[in-house]
Amino acid sequence: MVWGAVSLAWIIGDALWRDLGDWRAAGRRQRASVLSLLVVARDCGDIIEGFLLHAVFILSAQVAHWEIVVIDDGSVDDTPAVVERLARREARLRWAKRGGSALSATDMGLFLCRSPLVMMARLDKSTDAREVLGSLAMLLGRPAPAPEWKKEEVPAAVSKE
Repeated sequence: MVWGAVSLAWIIGDALWRDLGDWRAAGRRQRASVLSLLVVARDCGDIIEGFLLHAVFILSAQVAHWEIVVIDDGSVDDTPAVVERLARREARLRWAKRGGSALSATDMGLFLCRSPLVMMARLDKSTDAREVLGSLAMLLGRPAPAPEWKKEEVPAAVSKE
């Protein structure tokens, strides 16, 4: 799993930096997202807030144009309420619920992502969110978050309501 994440980070990082240079030089797609973080979430209300706040902090520090797309894959806990509250505070965070359509949550998320470069994370009760955040941070050349992070911890750059 770790080696797969490292390989993926290497490939995406290389493409990201090439695309950043191309977009700046050409002066096109100024408002397009350079990176989309697609999060497919199910029953992770206890970790989703801390995860998203840390992801916003990491992306804001390293990427000028980014977005986070969260797809709720049939959660029965407070995941949708938490994501909706955060989406009202952060305009670059969008979310949708997977309905009864034939599209999988992943397909729906990929359809909603605006960037050609997408990093995907699947969060549920068994996910180690620190590993996902570490992969994102490594991709962007930033130190990984502290291993002891908890739901209540909020980075200083992210304001609370």
